[in-house]
Amino acid sequence: MPLPSRSEGPPFAWPAPIDAVLDTWAAASGRVRTLLRIVALALASLAASGGLVRGPWGAPVEVVVVRHTLAAGTPVTADDLSLARRPTGLVAHDTVRDPTALPPGTLTSGVVTEGSTLTWSHVVVDGPAGAATAGTAVVPVPAELVPQLPIGTRLDVAVPGFDGHAEVVARDATLVADDGSWRWLRVQRDEVAAIAAGVSDRSLVIAVLPPPRGASP
Repeated sequence: MPLPSRSEGPPFAWPAPIDAVLDTWAAASGRVRTLLRIVALALASLAASGGLVRGPWGAPVEVVVVRHTLAAGTPVTADDLSLARRPTGLVAHDTVRDPTALPPGTLTSGVVTEGSTLTWSHVVVDGPAGAATAGTAVVPVPAELVPQLPIGTRLDVAVPGFDGHAEVVARDATLVADDGSWRWLRVQRDEVAAIAAGVSDRSLVIAVLPPPRGASP
């Protein structure tokens, strides 16, 4: 017995709303169809650009995001960054919008995790010197004189005296950057000369202090 042809039988029935739209389209003139096509294309273009579907947090804008986790005090390069779109309402006021705005020598001020939107508070744009604050200075110390420690570690720095006793020459210094060759310490300005003398004699003794109360270990 031959199988029935696919063209045999009752016509396919569309749901009522779609059927009504198709009937309206079939009855429309060529000019109306052209106008509807133009409107549909305009809406599609607007949606693709984010202007139609804004969501509750506003239209998306382009921001700079971190491609992989960056340790504190490390250089930020173009290879570490990419562009992404985020809703306006979820973008911080100090968000970095253009990776070329970051000058050479930019360092992270703390750990920045993968996928994070980069803000200006995440970076120090003047290199290690940018970590200096009022009344302090940032001093480079050869890496072999300071153990490898996390950025932000607090230190006391001592040097041996002529009588065999050690003298603390910098209290509560902070490790602010590490480029592999130099460890950069933030110290009080009146401690710089003693640190320099210890570096010259290669006699620095580093004492690691506990983190500030309430800080994560």
